[in-house]
Order: sequence, then C-alpha cells, then structure tokens
Amino acid sequence: MPSREQLQALGIQTWVSPAACWSTEVPALTWDALFAELRDAGTALGVPEAGAALAEEQRAALEEIEPVAVATAAGDAPTALWYSSGEDAPYVGAGSGAPQLVLEAAGLTNVAADVDETWTTMSWEALASSDPDVIVLVDAPWHTAASKIERLRANPATAQLEAVQAERFVTIPFPTAEAGVGSVGAVQLVTDAVRPMALG
Repeated sequence: MPSREQLQALGIQTWVSPAACWSTEVPALTWDALFAELRDAGTALGVPEAGAALAEEQRAALEEIEPVAVATAAGDAPTALWYSSGEDAPYVGAGSGAPQLVLEAAGLTNVAADVDETWTTMSWEALASSDPDVIVLVDAPWHTAASKIERLRANPATAQLEAVQAERFVTIPFPTAEAGVGSVGAVQLVTDAVRPMALG
C-alpha cells in the first residue's frame, strides 16, 4: 500500500479518519467526533448532504438505545472486556476508542477504560484479574469469535471466569468493531445481547 505522500505525488488526494489515526495527538474518540467524521466523509466524496443526513440518522438511532445499566461513580455497572485479537496475549479495546464508546453507551464499564489508548495488550493474568461480567468478541475471518472462546476455555487463567463458564459472550462482526457507520449498530447489538443476561 503506497504512503499518503506517494499517493499525493501521483496527484491522488487522501483523507484519513482521525479514529483510525495512530498519532498520540488524536484526542479520545467521542460520538460528536465520530458523527463529524461521517459529515466530513460525505464532503470528501462530494455528497455533503448525504453525509450530514447519515450523521443525524446515526445520532437519532443512538439516542433511542436504552443502556442495560446506568454507570455510577461507584462502578456499579456491569463490566465488560472487548477482546479483539491476540493469541500469546489478548489485544483489547482500551479507554479512548470505539470499544469504549460502544461499551459506555451500552451501559457497561470497560475493564480497560483506564488505559489511555484506543487498543492495548493485556496479559491473560490481568484479564482474569479483571473478572469481566461479559466478554465482547470481535469476529473476523482471520481471528474468529469461536477461536477466542476456545482460547478462553483452554487457558487456565481464564477458564474459571464466571463469564466464560456461563458463556456470557457477545459477538461483534469485525466491520462494526471499528469506529464508523457500524458503531451505533454495535451499541444496539451489545445491549440486545446483554440485557437478557440480567447483569444490571
């Protein structure tokens, strides 16, 4: 894949979503920022009205979702781990990206929320110590949710977790796990899956 500089040298203009930028200067993702990106993408594609309409549709849809619990300062909301990938150590959603937005909007407390990054690597022992009430699994062809469940069951550090034994898993398709048009849908998916668990 050519760099942005190489593409520009060929006369090809590029735009990078701030949510996908690895720069440490990018602030923590917010819903306002995500909806602004939808509008910006519409402008970049020459359809600003469509981008603006999509942003408003997404905002309205988000406002209609009822979280499974309301988080309190005491941390009473059910806890969740967002397990994206990783075999030697789990790669999980941390406190400043799309997973944090989705879990918070769903009424869940992200066990890795105190890590000021979009994603972070967590040891199996730290995962076990966090003892999440529910585990969100990103399902990708190259790293399926089923393979993650097998790994959680096989690892002595996580096999005894109540969430694992009770199969409190939520599967998220990879496209909706990244910040974008699928993020609001991910909130709905998580709330719909967790509510019957009666955790909050």
